[in-house]
Amino acid sequence: MATPIRIYPPPPKPTHPDVSKLRRRFADDGGSVSDALQIRPSAFDNAGAGLFVKEAVKEGEVLARVPERFLMRPMGYGVVVDDSGEDPEVPDELRDLIAKVPSQNWMLRLALLVLYHQMNRTPHWYDDYLMTLPESFPSIPMFFKQGDLKALQHPNPNAISHRLWFLQQMHRQIYGPIANTHQDPFAPLAKENDLAAGQKPLTLKSVAWAQAVVTSRSLRGSSGGGPGMMCPLLDMCNHSSWPSAAVQHEVDGEGRVRGVRLVALRDLPEGEELTVSYGRMSNALLVMDYGFVEPNNPYDRVTITFDHKIAGEAFRTIGLDDRRIVPGRFDSLPCPHRRPLLKQLYLLPTDIDKAIKEGERDKEREAMAMAQQSDASATATATSRGREKDVILVKEEGNTTIRETTYADAPKERRREPAGERGAAAAAAGNAAAGNATEAPHIYRPRVHLGGDILVDKRLLAAVRVLLSSGDELEGRSLRELAEWATPLSSTNEMVTLKALVALIGLVEYADFDTSLEDDLRSLASGRIPTGHTDWGTEDYVSVTPALDVTLRYRVERKRLLQRVREGLQRRLADVKHRYVTGQRALRSAG
Repeated sequence: MATPIRIYPPPPKPTHPDVSKLRRRFADDGGSVSDALQIRPSAFDNAGAGLFVKEAVKEGEVLARVPERFLMRPMGYGVVVDDSGEDPEVPDELRDLIAKVPSQNWMLRLALLVLYHQMNRTPHWYDDYLMTLPESFPSIPMFFKQGDLKALQHPNPNAISHRLWFLQQMHRQIYGPIANTHQDPFAPLAKENDLAAGQKPLTLKSVAWAQAVVTSRSLRGSSGGGPGMMCPLLDMCNHSSWPSAAVQHEVDGEGRVRGVRLVALRDLPEGEELTVSYGRMSNALLVMDYGFVEPNNPYDRVTITFDHKIAGEAFRTIGLDDRRIVPGRFDSLPCPHRRPLLKQLYLLPTDIDKAIKEGERDKEREAMAMAQQSDASATATATSRGREKDVILVKEEGNTTIRETTYADAPKERRREPAGERGAAAAAAGNAAAGNATEAPHIYRPRVHLGGDILVDKRLLAAVRVLLSSGDELEGRSLRELAEWATPLSSTNEMVTLKALVALIGLVEYADFDTSLEDDLRSLASGRIPTGHTDWGTEDYVSVTPALDVTLRYRVERKRLLQRVREGLQRRLADVKHRYVTGQRALRSAG
């Protein structure tokens, strides 16, 4: 089993919150907890406890209302406990430390606040809530061993490593210079927690633990983004893309959150578990932040790089001459009608893209150099690399494009580029996917998605149709038509397109996974994974740890998604063949 993360002081043994006690405390501040609520072991795999209704409730019924006083929010976002608008028990030294953390990184700001209250032995009204927090998070990739992280096969491993890297930079460059000084808000707590002389009261592992608490338990904004808050009781609701309840903010006339309530979205029978939606999140995001995957997640996607190499392999698989169709590179295609269409689909690299890529490499080297400096703001700028972008603002100033990128948990990035190149291309990217672009700016975007109701990315469908078409078929066709299932070029082109897409799925499965779906399901059922080695003729196994458990479940869902896409494409292929054969028979009968 994974060794629990040790923090100072060790967090208390987790317990379920006392619903009756919370009911009394909430009521004293104008809140409420329905008598129908109870806490029981969750029906979800490895989810711990969950909230249930012990009697039938009606749609729209308010099941709980958490007053503003019990909401723990990151400093700088209105931590409200008294009339002053701030927590009176937070010292100025902690406020100063939190202020050094970039404001976009609300998770780390909130994590420092959680750690302070957790380490503070002075009685506080958060104590009962802190007692319910887990001791460790072995299923969150930030705590994985290197081998487990590699086995996870996450589509964005850099996002995971950057999260830990940022914590290291914060601990070394923001907290390090003030550790055990009069500016250290955690220094007065060292004696209370029996720390050795000279030991930093705030360890990297304790910060990582608190960050995991926030990422996995905080209630995010309505769009699934930040800033979020810690909310007693309601954070025990597990996630579902088909939720039975919703968390709603109670906002005053000035837009300030005055409370949070849990409302039933439909009639609920006795004994049903309450679920809420954490947002429209793929399993890759759910694993990274929460440490679980959702079976049959409707928002899950598999991302692949579609270039001339994988296209050629797919075409060879179905018996086509890839040298005639993809002669080395997409930009050397013989048919003059294909190149402009592929350029509008952003599948042809251009000189502009090469220059931008080289410029980004220079900025990466510059950012890493800045990370070596002690200036916290420079460190934060460097860490924004590889983050998932929340907002991109493009402004034109003369002959220069100013790109301001805001990240979920890193500072704003400001980049200057020649006007009209990357900024305009980013603004037009969505139009090409829908087939709207006619004179699209140049940008190279070979990453396409598999999954969802439409089975494959519209750009991928249009690209394969274009590559397998004759010149005459493309005459007068728009990208919008090429990207829609309802408007095929011809029955012959559609059949070969569907065959190529099915072959592409097989190539992705072969390249991405060294085990089959059946192998992973057997390992989950048995609780052990074969190592591929033998010990005196007996096959060797390793036990399934929490990290390997979520790894197997994540891989199972990716394989099932690809399986659903392949089956959907095969059904479409059978339908096209049936209509083609029926049409040919009708023509012969008419002749």
